[in-house]
Amino acid sequence: MILLDTVEEVSSDFVSIKSEQCIVLRTRNDTKIVLTNTDEIGLKEWAISLRSAHKCSQELLASMAKKAGKIYGTDGAKESLALGRPPPPAASPALARAPNGNN
Repeated sequence: MILLDTVEEVSSDFVSIKSEQCIVLRTRNDTKIVLTNTDEIGLKEWAISLRSAHKCSQELLASMAKKAGKIYGTDGAKESLALGRPPPPAASPALARAPNGNN
């Protein structure tokens, strides 16, 4: 079984291997998986479906990573550093105290 989150790339064009048109999937550990079908129309449908599913999978994983970063507060500092902005200032300890001076 091959999970789409392990697939890095679906070949954009057919690749000729042993004189047959094939679809090549490249995984994260640089393993190549070759798919072929004697039916040319079937092979084209596979290619379209695989590319579409891979694109949707990557978009879903990216949105999940953003949401997890927001939930756990891990995305703010990285984004601000990547954009060249300083991180937001830390809250003052005086503001965190109760009005009567107790913590």
